Amino acid sequence: MRSAALTNSPNGGVTLDKLVSITAAENKSQRTFNKGSKHANAKLTDAIAVRILRTNAPAMDHLFAKQFNVSRETIRDVRLGKTWRHVNV
Repeated sequence: MRSAALTNSPNGGVTLDKLVSITAAENKSQRTFNKGSKHANAKLTDAIAVRILRTNAPAMDHLFAKQFNVSRETIRDVRLGKTWRHVNV
């Protein structure tokens, strides 16, 4: 099934003459999301995520969580690669 999507015009606005028909998969592939520290609600930075990944000590999760004011689950998710997957160690 195809749906309609608007593309940006050269002057930065959106116009109906730029309407194109794309599939849901194409629409999904064109979406962009702010990842990591670029996300508006991020409490960690790429450097902190790297530090967590390099430590790789689950026993330290509660210390990192307290230091960076996040939950232990947040630290665990970084360590397990559920979040901050874009960071290279």
